[in-house]
Amino acid sequence: LKIFLAEIVCPDRFCADSAYQALRKGEDFHALARSISTAPSGRIGGMMGEVDVRTLPFLIQKEVEKLEPGDLTSPLQLGRQFIIFKRLSSAIAPS
Repeated sequence: LKIFLAEIVCPDRFCADSAYQALRKGEDFHALARSISTAPSGRIGGMMGEVDVRTLPFLIQKEVEKLEPGDLTSPLQLGRQFIIFKRLSSAIAPS
């Protein structure tokens, strides 16, 4: 299964929970990714492009597979980091 994803990567649970609450209140995902994400993708609004879900760790796969376009995951722990994923409908980059 290949889907278009964007991500916000946070170094700790506090950052991730704060970002998630901001997103739930309507904060723009791509602007937030540019301002706080520690991943290289943060510079381009969190855009990961088309991702083969099977390449993700199993527990993350299960959460990402549930997403419909526009949906977000809650913060998911991967190692010491926390990641919020957003499923996109296409690879169109944010403005």
